[in-house]
Amino acid sequence: MRVLTNSTMLQIQLDFVPLALGVAAFLLWTLITRVIRESVDTKTKTCAEGGKCCEANLVPEPEPEFEEHSRPQTHGVWKLFKIVVSVGVLGLLCLAMPFTLNEMTENQLPSLHTNESQDQGDVNPPGFGLPQVATVRMADLDGDEGWYTGPVDEENRPHGKGELKYDEGTFFAGDFLEGLMRRGVAYTRSNPQFTMEEGIWTEELHMDLVAEFPRESDTKLPLVSFDQEISVDSLSPAVSDGETMTIPLTRQRVPITQDGSTIHYKSAYYGTVSAGTPAVPYKVVFDTGSGHLILPSTYCSSETCRAHRRYRRSQSSSARDIDHDGTTVQSGEPRDQITVSFGTGEVTGVFVEDVVCIDGAEMEGENLSPGCMKMAMIVATDMSAEPFKAFEFDGVLGLGLQGLSQGPAFNFIDVMADAIQQRGNLMAHTFGVFLAEDGQPGSEITLGGWSQERLDEGLRWNPVLDPELGHWTVEIKHMHVDGEPVSFCLGGGCKAVVDTGTSLLAVPTNAFAELYELLRHTPPPGGLCRGEGPQLHMVLDSFTVSLGPEDYSRFEEAVQKPQPLFNPVDTSKPVNRCRPMLMTMDLPEPLGPKLFILGEPVLRKYYTVYDGKSKRVGFGRAKHSSRGNASEVPLMAYE
Repeated sequence: MRVLTNSTMLQIQLDFVPLALGVAAFLLWTLITRVIRESVDTKTKTCAEGGKCCEANLVPEPEPEFEEHSRPQTHGVWKLFKIVVSVGVLGLLCLAMPFTLNEMTENQLPSLHTNESQDQGDVNPPGFGLPQVATVRMADLDGDEGWYTGPVDEENRPHGKGELKYDEGTFFAGDFLEGLMRRGVAYTRSNPQFTMEEGIWTEELHMDLVAEFPRESDTKLPLVSFDQEISVDSLSPAVSDGETMTIPLTRQRVPITQDGSTIHYKSAYYGTVSAGTPAVPYKVVFDTGSGHLILPSTYCSSETCRAHRRYRRSQSSSARDIDHDGTTVQSGEPRDQITVSFGTGEVTGVFVEDVVCIDGAEMEGENLSPGCMKMAMIVATDMSAEPFKAFEFDGVLGLGLQGLSQGPAFNFIDVMADAIQQRGNLMAHTFGVFLAEDGQPGSEITLGGWSQERLDEGLRWNPVLDPELGHWTVEIKHMHVDGEPVSFCLGGGCKAVVDTGTSLLAVPTNAFAELYELLRHTPPPGGLCRGEGPQLHMVLDSFTVSLGPEDYSRFEEAVQKPQPLFNPVDTSKPVNRCRPMLMTMDLPEPLGPKLFILGEPVLRKYYTVYDGKSKRVGFGRAKHSSRGNASEVPLMAYE
């Protein structure tokens, strides 16, 4: 690949200077000799015509034998003389130019020479010692990729003092050697986060390196060769290139009991959106596993619907009854109906288009204000008691891809993107989800980008498998527990859906027994499941999801069983356990059968970002004020 850079173009221009000067000298000499010749010819002609010159002093011109011999005999001498002089001048210029240009380069082009790159042993292209500056694609030792801008060696590898802009937004400024980072500073937004010496990240931030390698610009666009392609996403800032909207989420836990004892808690995270004109607020679960906005309506009179705030179509001046294709349904006409299934329940409803607002926005007269959009939704005529009746939220806002929606007008990501892009945000199809630790506030969803403050490390992006199906599905290349492979995934084909609407880690039935036995263990001294224990690792395309006992298990306190009256008494002491909190879920092809669901345990530990435009999911360790276990509440069980 030929990279055209500033230094390359300058070198090409300098190489042609001697030739250009030689040609100019040749043309000038030709003009001078022609003037001299014409002067002599004119003088001869004047003497002949005027008779004022002495004929004895004139050489008689012989009669030409042929037409080509009609010129004076001195023509050959003049021609030979011009060639010899021109070649001599051109040779002298060629010998003198390198010395002159080197002196000019050193005195007038200091910006193309850097002491840092010379100290690192840069390999410069042949010519005048100018380092070749280019923008190239590179990856660090961890496999994270980005665009490097700076000096490169003969193999087009980063080599010298340059800058690396990672795809996930982190920025590295420092010294590079043969394509590897050697020393410098990693920045998050404009803040220094880590420093590197001799290719190793230092334990503490070295301020001398920060002073030596400052971040020059947050929006600097690199020099790009003509045969490279750069997407807008790869150059956009880490968080967003426009205004984001953040919606706080509230967590509700509903206990699941068995034989009078609580065996599990189901969780739901919900925020507030408004619908209709005038705007009415509704509590909705932001669910990446579905693709519609669903609200209970006054068409539904069941106990489940009446337990929530219901959408009243007749009181909204901006509402329009529609069929699934968006066509208007007149009053009294038959209309389309749909049933949407969830993991443990279902909803039946009809279609309505209305104004939906987020982030506290409201309509401004007849115009849509920022944060408001026209959106098609499902208004429920029936809702199952499970799981909707026990929770406080009113409806569900699906954040799945288009494959889960009836059409683009129903898909919140697409409708939201159209609204946000009008405000100059090129990351409108992106959102980030942060789930706080148990008992801690601060859960939130950020629309139009993500919150860098919620990340404890950089993002690693993983492509979505089969995006046409609508789910945020990623490939599981390998799964193991403390180095022992999970045999269920050894033959390949395992994958996982990232789902904000699932409380637990869901596994296929055929993998449940194996994983349960690998993960169950006795708690360490101290009681709760916070110490040492089996580590579950799911290796994705560019990231490894790792869960410890504090993420996947709950402390289970064993109690002595009542002993039968006529049987021998069992004097063995009951053993406490750290019980893996797994649930089984089986789905047919094309999603299943080797499908795992990454629910709340994963989403609490990792900050997740969803890019609907590039069809990818980003993972990064979430930044929490403290780390707890999967539940602070001990569970009781009988041995």
